[in-house]
Amino acid sequence: MDASENSIIKLPLQFGFFKGAELSDFSNALSWFDWTLEGDNLTIDLTECQTANYQTLSLILLYIWRLSCNGSKISISVSGKDALNLSGAERMWKNMGAQGWYKVLRNQEINFDGTYTKPLFALRNSSDFDLILERIMKYTASFRLEYIQTMRYLISELLYNTLEHGSATLHGQRIPSLVQFNWYKRQNKLAFIIADLGIGIKRHLEQSYPGFENDSQAILYALRPQITGTKSVLNPYTEKNNAGMGLYLTSNIIRNLKANMYIISGKGLVHISPVDFTSKELSSAWHGTFVYVTIQLSNEDDVNLEKLMSEFRAKAMHELQNGNGLDEQIHYLNMRNYFGSNPVNKESAIWYRNEKLIPALEEGKTIRMDFSDILTAPHSFLSALIATPIKKLGLEAYRRIKIINASPELRETIDYIFEENTL
Repeated sequence: MDASENSIIKLPLQFGFFKGAELSDFSNALSWFDWTLEGDNLTIDLTECQTANYQTLSLILLYIWRLSCNGSKISISVSGKDALNLSGAERMWKNMGAQGWYKVLRNQEINFDGTYTKPLFALRNSSDFDLILERIMKYTASFRLEYIQTMRYLISELLYNTLEHGSATLHGQRIPSLVQFNWYKRQNKLAFIIADLGIGIKRHLEQSYPGFENDSQAILYALRPQITGTKSVLNPYTEKNNAGMGLYLTSNIIRNLKANMYIISGKGLVHISPVDFTSKELSSAWHGTFVYVTIQLSNEDDVNLEKLMSEFRAKAMHELQNGNGLDEQIHYLNMRNYFGSNPVNKESAIWYRNEKLIPALEEGKTIRMDFSDILTAPHSFLSALIATPIKKLGLEAYRRIKIINASPELRETIDYIFEENTL
């Protein structure tokens, strides 16, 4: 939709995508989020939405934060009726304390003031982390100790993941991650969502691994053992001695708890169930990552965390020892990480060519060069980087040197360099 002054964005009559295990439920709700929208005055109208879902509504908070940081003035339209006569979405918005969205965004000392059974949290720091964990652990206080410990480990890993990797900053304002819990007491069921507006799993992993064809492929890759996109930066898991194991372990715990976990990042969706992993690409994207989990709480299940972790780590070692060695056969270069968004230094290109690219080719590796977020790059720089390797390989260069995520302008220059050095 095109934004203009006093634009109104209405929630539909039904707004939710977490009904059953049908993967197709996600695209319809995600299509509501217009990521190109900007405007001076924007109103989110909740009044016509009769059937909603707390987790879906919580994502609107992140969307509003993003719009606000982009300079839009946001207002939320409600009917003004008394609490007993509010529509579904209006009532749920109030239950979560979502009306305090602006104060929470601007003040790190403030969090949402929602009801006990429908809490909503901004996750920005260790204090928020402790608060969230304390609240969720109260839900399982009556259960067996081992079950509580397993739940605590599962939720901690997911919170750590978004706290460390889901950071988003727009025009100098940090946008927190968002956490929302539902405790369905009569059903003895817990549902929660942990969401952010970070760079997403695909771009995050591509800082350290070869480029992926799509988002769902990247998510599946992240579920493998010892996969982390932070090899070149300070690793937040150092003290936990658990680098790259978080999603692998949590996905295995989910299956043992007979729970369901959905991971959505970009257009990718992976569903982890007790019986299998299912993945697909959605028609609409989420600009970041969110994880949605439903767990049937139990005080009877025979869950032993120490035993589970021992089994999972043994399984991880077996998978690593029997891997296909694909990673070792690819030399991946993230151009932005190494040269910046506007690379021009020919000397650095020549050094990388001689010290990294040519030795990798001599070892039989394929070169994968990722041009994500590269705005411009002069012909002289690109020629210094790849002309000699292309000339050495001849026509084999088209197979051994892969260029991904390059803009049409960059692609034209690169194609010219390939042509002039393979004649």
